[in-house]
Amino acid sequence: GCAAPGNKTTQLAAMVGREGGVFAFDADARRLKRLKENAATTASNNIIRAKCQDFLTVDPEDKMYASVRALLLDPSCSGSGTEVNRGDILLRDALGANEDEDDVAEEDEARIDKLAAFQKSVLKHAFDFPEVERVSYSTCSVHEKENEEVVRDVMEAARAKGFKLFHALPKWHRRGVRIEGLSESDAQCVIRADPMEDDMEGFFVAIFERDVSLTRSKGENLIPSNPNAAASA
Repeated sequence: GCAAPGNKTTQLAAMVGREGGVFAFDADARRLKRLKENAATTASNNIIRAKCQDFLTVDPEDKMYASVRALLLDPSCSGSGTEVNRGDILLRDALGANEDEDDVAEEDEARIDKLAAFQKSVLKHAFDFPEVERVSYSTCSVHEKENEEVVRDVMEAARAKGFKLFHALPKWHRRGVRIEGLSESDAQCVIRADPMEDDMEGFFVAIFERDVSLTRSKGENLIPSNPNAAASA
Protein backbone atom coordinates (compact mmCIF):
# COMPACT_ATOMS: atom_id res chain seq x y z
CA GLY A 1 0.00 0.00 0.00
CA CYS A 2 2.78 2.43 0.93
CA ALA A 3 5.69 0.22 -0.10
CA ALA A 4 8.36 2.74 -1.14
CA PRO A 5 11.30 3.09 -0.67
CA GLY A 6 11.21 -0.69 -0.52
CA ASN A 7 13.33 -2.02 2.34
CA LYS A 8 10.53 -4.20 3.67
CA THR A 9 9.50 -5.09 0.12
CA THR A 10 12.94 -6.45 -0.77
CA GLN A 11 12.99 -8.36 2.52
CA LEU A 12 9.69 -10.00 1.54
CA ALA A 13 11.16 -10.83 -1.85
CA ALA A 14 14.08 -12.57 -0.14
CA MET A 15 11.63 -14.56 1.99
CA VAL A 16 9.38 -15.81 -0.80
CA GLY A 17 12.21 -16.31 -3.31
CA ARG A 18 11.82 -16.88 -7.02
CA GLU A 19 8.99 -19.35 -6.46
CA GLY A 20 6.82 -16.55 -5.12
CA GLY A 21 6.01 -12.94 -5.87
CA VAL A 22 5.48 -9.61 -4.15
CA PHE A 23 3.02 -6.93 -5.27
CA ALA A 24 4.24 -3.51 -4.13
CA PHE A 25 1.95 -0.48 -4.26
CA ASP A 26 2.79 3.18 -3.82
CA ALA A 27 0.81 6.17 -5.08
CA ASP A 28 3.91 8.37 -5.37
CA ALA A 29 5.67 7.83 -8.72
CA ARG A 30 8.92 9.36 -7.48
CA ARG A 31 9.08 7.11 -4.44
CA LEU A 32 8.09 4.08 -6.50
CA LYS A 33 11.04 4.79 -8.81
CA ARG A 34 13.31 4.52 -5.79
CA LEU A 35 11.68 1.20 -4.85
CA LYS A 36 12.35 -0.15 -8.34
CA GLU A 37 15.98 0.94 -8.07
CA ASN A 38 16.30 -0.85 -4.74
CA ALA A 39 14.71 -3.95 -6.26
CA ALA A 40 17.26 -3.89 -9.08
CA THR A 41 20.13 -3.41 -6.63
CA THR A 42 19.03 -6.48 -4.65
CA ALA A 43 18.32 -8.52 -7.80
CA SER A 44 14.72 -8.91 -6.71
CA ASN A 45 13.11 -6.99 -9.58
CA ASN A 46 11.86 -10.24 -11.13
CA ILE A 47 10.05 -11.08 -7.89
CA ILE A 48 8.65 -7.63 -7.06
CA ARG A 49 5.79 -6.32 -9.19
CA ALA A 50 5.77 -2.61 -8.42
CA LYS A 51 2.65 -0.60 -9.23
CA CYS A 52 2.06 3.13 -9.01
CA GLN A 53 -1.34 2.84 -7.38
CA ASP A 54 -3.12 3.80 -4.18
CA PHE A 55 -3.52 0.57 -2.20
CA LEU A 56 -7.08 1.55 -1.29
CA THR A 57 -8.03 1.40 -5.00
CA VAL A 58 -6.73 -2.17 -5.41
CA ASP A 59 -9.63 -4.59 -5.94
CA PRO A 60 -9.30 -7.52 -3.49
CA GLU A 61 -11.58 -9.57 -5.77
CA ASP A 62 -9.25 -9.21 -8.77
CA LYS A 63 -8.08 -12.68 -9.82
CA MET A 64 -4.56 -11.28 -10.03
CA TYR A 65 -4.46 -11.28 -6.22
CA ALA A 66 -6.25 -14.60 -5.69
CA SER A 67 -3.05 -16.25 -4.44
CA VAL A 68 -1.93 -13.49 -2.06
CA ARG A 69 -1.43 -15.03 1.38
CA ALA A 70 0.15 -12.19 3.36
CA LEU A 71 -0.11 -8.42 3.50
CA LEU A 72 2.50 -6.11 5.00
CA LEU A 73 1.07 -2.72 5.91
CA ASP A 74 3.43 0.10 6.85
CA PRO A 75 1.22 3.11 6.10
CA SER A 76 2.07 6.77 6.47
CA CYS A 77 2.30 7.82 10.11
CA SER A 78 3.43 10.78 12.22
CA GLY A 79 6.97 9.40 12.50
CA SER A 80 6.99 10.41 16.16
CA GLY A 81 9.12 7.40 17.05
CA THR A 82 12.03 8.74 14.99
CA GLU A 83 12.02 12.30 16.34
CA VAL A 84 14.49 11.70 19.15
CA ASN A 85 17.16 10.06 17.02
CA ARG A 86 16.76 12.56 14.18
CA GLY A 87 16.70 15.61 16.45
CA ASP A 88 13.34 16.70 15.02
CA ILE A 89 12.07 17.79 18.43
CA LEU A 90 14.94 20.27 18.90
CA LEU A 91 14.51 21.63 15.37
CA ARG A 92 10.75 21.98 15.76
CA ASP A 93 11.14 23.75 19.09
CA ALA A 94 13.65 26.17 17.57
CA LEU A 95 11.47 26.97 14.56
CA GLY A 96 8.32 27.26 16.64
CA ALA A 97 9.75 29.28 19.48
CA ASN A 98 7.33 32.14 18.87
CA GLU A 99 4.29 30.02 18.07
CA ASP A 100 1.42 29.47 20.45
CA GLU A 101 1.90 25.99 21.96
CA ASP A 102 -1.83 25.28 22.03
CA ASP A 103 -2.15 26.02 18.31
CA VAL A 104 0.78 23.71 17.52
CA ALA A 105 -0.74 20.95 19.66
CA GLU A 106 -4.09 21.30 17.90
CA GLU A 107 -2.43 21.09 14.48
CA ASP A 108 -0.51 17.98 15.54
CA GLU A 109 -3.61 16.35 16.95
CA ALA A 110 -5.63 17.05 13.79
CA ARG A 111 -2.83 15.57 11.67
CA ILE A 112 -2.64 12.43 13.82
CA ASP A 113 -6.43 12.04 13.67
CA LYS A 114 -6.26 12.17 9.87
CA LEU A 115 -3.40 9.67 9.76
CA ALA A 116 -5.20 7.29 12.11
CA ALA A 117 -8.31 7.36 9.93
CA PHE A 118 -6.18 6.46 6.90
CA GLN A 119 -4.41 3.68 8.81
CA LYS A 120 -7.73 2.12 9.80
CA SER A 121 -9.00 2.25 6.22
CA VAL A 122 -5.85 0.50 4.98
CA LEU A 123 -6.20 -2.29 7.55
CA LYS A 124 -9.89 -2.84 6.85
CA HIS A 125 -9.16 -2.97 3.13
CA ALA A 126 -6.50 -5.62 3.74
CA PHE A 127 -9.01 -7.84 5.56
CA ASP A 128 -11.10 -7.97 2.36
CA PHE A 129 -8.53 -10.01 0.41
CA PRO A 130 -10.19 -13.45 0.37
CA GLU A 131 -7.04 -15.61 0.56
CA VAL A 132 -4.97 -13.59 3.02
CA GLU A 133 -3.97 -15.51 6.12
CA ARG A 134 -1.76 -12.93 7.83
CA VAL A 135 -1.71 -9.12 7.95
CA SER A 136 1.16 -7.23 9.55
CA TYR A 137 0.60 -3.61 10.62
CA SER A 138 3.44 -1.36 11.72
CA THR A 139 4.20 2.29 12.38
CA CYS A 140 7.21 4.30 13.54
CA SER A 141 4.90 6.21 15.88
CA VAL A 142 4.71 6.24 19.67
CA HIS A 143 1.15 7.61 19.76
CA GLU A 144 -1.57 5.30 21.04
CA LYS A 145 -3.95 6.91 18.55
CA GLU A 146 -1.94 5.47 15.64
CA ASN A 147 -1.18 2.18 17.36
CA GLU A 148 -3.37 0.54 20.01
CA GLU A 149 -6.40 2.68 19.17
CA VAL A 150 -6.14 1.74 15.49
CA VAL A 151 -5.98 -1.95 16.42
CA ARG A 152 -8.94 -1.59 18.78
CA ASP A 153 -11.05 0.24 16.22
CA VAL A 154 -10.54 -2.38 13.48
CA MET A 155 -11.01 -5.46 15.66
CA GLU A 156 -14.70 -5.80 14.81
CA ALA A 157 -13.91 -5.75 11.08
CA ALA A 158 -11.05 -8.19 11.65
CA ARG A 159 -13.18 -10.68 13.55
CA ALA A 160 -15.91 -10.46 10.91
CA LYS A 161 -13.36 -11.75 8.39
CA GLY A 162 -12.03 -14.44 10.74
CA PHE A 163 -8.88 -12.63 11.93
CA LYS A 164 -7.52 -12.43 15.45
CA LEU A 165 -4.38 -10.90 16.92
CA PHE A 166 -1.27 -13.08 16.77
CA HIS A 167 1.36 -12.89 19.54
CA ALA A 168 4.06 -10.90 17.74
CA LEU A 169 7.76 -11.41 18.54
CA PRO A 170 7.12 -13.20 21.86
CA LYS A 171 10.66 -12.61 23.15
CA TRP A 172 10.40 -8.83 22.81
CA HIS A 173 10.01 -7.30 26.29
CA ARG A 174 7.85 -4.23 25.60
CA ARG A 175 4.25 -5.08 24.82
CA GLY A 176 1.30 -2.87 23.90
CA VAL A 177 -0.48 -0.36 26.13
CA ARG A 178 -3.74 -1.51 27.69
CA ILE A 179 -6.42 0.99 26.66
CA GLU A 180 -10.19 1.08 27.00
CA GLY A 181 -11.76 -1.34 24.54
CA LEU A 182 -8.58 -3.38 24.05
CA SER A 183 -8.26 -6.42 26.31
CA GLU A 184 -5.12 -7.13 28.27
CA SER A 185 -4.51 -10.28 26.24
CA ASP A 186 -4.80 -8.33 22.97
CA ALA A 187 -2.46 -5.63 24.29
CA GLN A 188 0.06 -8.36 25.07
CA CYS A 189 -0.09 -9.53 21.45
CA VAL A 190 1.26 -6.29 20.02
CA ILE A 191 4.72 -4.80 20.58
CA ARG A 192 6.28 -1.41 21.04
CA ALA A 193 9.78 0.07 21.13
CA ASP A 194 10.43 3.14 23.24
CA PRO A 195 13.04 5.53 21.80
CA MET A 196 14.22 6.58 25.27
CA GLU A 197 13.99 3.33 27.22
CA ASP A 198 15.10 0.96 24.45
CA ASP A 199 17.78 3.18 22.86
CA MET A 200 16.32 2.81 19.38
CA GLU A 201 13.69 4.36 17.15
CA GLY A 202 10.15 4.01 18.44
CA PHE A 203 7.88 1.63 16.56
CA PHE A 204 4.78 -0.51 16.88
CA VAL A 205 3.79 -3.85 15.34
CA ALA A 206 0.51 -5.78 15.33
CA ILE A 207 -0.12 -9.02 13.44
CA PHE A 208 -3.56 -10.31 12.49
CA GLU A 209 -3.90 -13.98 11.59
CA ARG A 210 -6.80 -15.89 10.03
CA ASP A 211 -7.57 -19.58 10.25
CA VAL A 212 -6.78 -21.12 6.85
CA SER A 213 -10.17 -22.82 6.88
CA LEU A 214 -11.79 -19.38 6.69
CA THR A 215 -10.12 -18.37 3.44
CA ARG A 216 -12.21 -18.56 0.30
CA SER A 217 -10.29 -21.31 -1.49
CA LYS A 218 -10.70 -23.66 1.46
CA GLY A 219 -14.44 -23.39 1.09
CA GLU A 220 -14.53 -23.35 -2.70
CA ASN A 221 -11.77 -25.94 -3.18
CA LEU A 222 -9.75 -23.60 -5.39
CA ILE A 223 -6.08 -24.25 -6.11
CA PRO A 224 -3.93 -21.11 -5.76
CA SER A 225 -1.65 -20.41 -8.70
CA ASN A 226 1.10 -18.97 -6.53
CA PRO A 227 0.94 -20.06 -2.88
CA ASN A 228 3.91 -17.93 -1.82
CA ALA A 229 2.65 -14.61 -3.13
CA ALA A 230 2.64 -11.63 -0.82
CA ALA A 231 1.73 -7.99 -1.01
CA SER A 232 3.73 -5.15 0.48
CA ALA A 233 1.74 -2.24 1.74
